[in-house]
Amino acid sequence: MSNWGVLENHGLFLASLAWQKPDGTEPCMGDSDAIDQRDLITKAAYFYQDGELKKGGYSHLDFDTIWELGFKAVKQYDQLPSLSTSQRLFVLQESGNAIYKEEDTYLRFHCGTLGAGHGHSDKLHFDLYANKEDLLLDAGRYTYVPRSERYEFKDSTAHNTTTVDNKNFTVCKDSWECSKLSAPIGFRTVQKNGYIAFQGSHQGYLDVGVLPRRTIVVLEKTLILICDEFLSQEHHSYQSYLHFNDKGKVRLQESGAVYQSAQNEMYIHTISSQGVTQYLKSTRLSRHYNELIDNKTMVCEVEGDGFVSLFTLISLNKDAYFKKERVLSNFKKIRFPDSLIEAVTIKKGDNAYTVVVSHQEWASPTDTFNADGCTGFGSLLVFDRGKGETEIGTRLFT
Repeated sequence: MSNWGVLENHGLFLASLAWQKPDGTEPCMGDSDAIDQRDLITKAAYFYQDGELKKGGYSHLDFDTIWELGFKAVKQYDQLPSLSTSQRLFVLQESGNAIYKEEDTYLRFHCGTLGAGHGHSDKLHFDLYANKEDLLLDAGRYTYVPRSERYEFKDSTAHNTTTVDNKNFTVCKDSWECSKLSAPIGFRTVQKNGYIAFQGSHQGYLDVGVLPRRTIVVLEKTLILICDEFLSQEHHSYQSYLHFNDKGKVRLQESGAVYQSAQNEMYIHTISSQGVTQYLKSTRLSRHYNELIDNKTMVCEVEGDGFVSLFTLISLNKDAYFKKERVLSNFKKIRFPDSLIEAVTIKKGDNAYTVVVSHQEWASPTDTFNADGCTGFGSLLVFDRGKGETEIGTRLFT
């Protein structure tokens, strides 16, 4: 046991468990491959007699673990109860990672440091998994060799994030060094009244006078809203990338795209006051070293002078209706500009929500907003319209 070193590292295994997808693998991040880590979680569960770790490991010891621990461990492990947790939000603050888990749905958001030479240009990236399948994922690593493929997979465009003017916010100098870095800022999360929200920004485009920020709101386990905002004083174009699993088929629709596979139907809709140009491009992903697989990536592009925003709605297994709302001042009797505050209404079946997102300080001390009859105050709010909620709402960020 002492040689394996597990007794000093319980917290590391709890972090690995939080990180783990429902299929037992860890997500690709930086130079990490899609590795099944259940053998390590299983060993840790045995050593710590931790039932929650066992829930993330194998129900019985695997052959290699029996070979290492001895046959007596089989009975001891079988007697250990497997314990489920009701926790839905896991925040690994030091690394800038936050994970949402509910039944077979998993979403990871990243707004952390590069992580030295093994790091990729992946700030504001997110992974999405549901119903035994990756839906949106990191493109992976492929190689360490300093050639075009190394940079293809390290670049911002290989991640579910955004770029400005088609330029990377982290620039590689060679296989391990960078000539331009990007500090993460504003990483925060919240869980309230059944909703979960993630938010983060970075300084990668300060050299061109742009501050990007991403906000993700999990309304339901099958309904996720993403707001990308870009604060600037100049004219720029902005790109958003969504990398699909290769197991399904992707087609564009009028306001987004549809991904279909044996396990899932995923509907994606986009809205921007500036209008959205969208297309599919042929890309590649690499779950393991020296492995290349063809897949599709959706690119959405918006451009404009000064402030620009892009809303993206992801709906699983059933399509949803999505529209933008005017946001008015209850006291000044004016319409707020989009650069200050915006709102969208989402309807899916019998459920409906109005989400209000502020981009800058918008209210004097006596003001409140009105968005399609919903009144409140704050920087990120959700109103459950299906339940008739129109006042105060759930304030996720103040």
